Amino acid sequence: MHKFYSVRTSHKFGNELDLVATYAITKNIGLLAKYATYDADTFSSDTDKFWLQFELKF
Repeated sequence: MHKFYSVRTSHKFGNELDLVATYAITKNIGLLAKYATYDADTFSSDTDKFWLQFELKF
């Protein structure tokens, strides 16, 4: 969990949670999934993002 706030003041911007999962299908093929969610307090807006990555190793 990351907490974002102003360096100059004690103003709190929001919190972010990041998750990562990997799965090896074979020794040369894998999957990677990432998820991030930002919960805005007073800055910007709430955001959710998801990535799915396919990996090949040579």
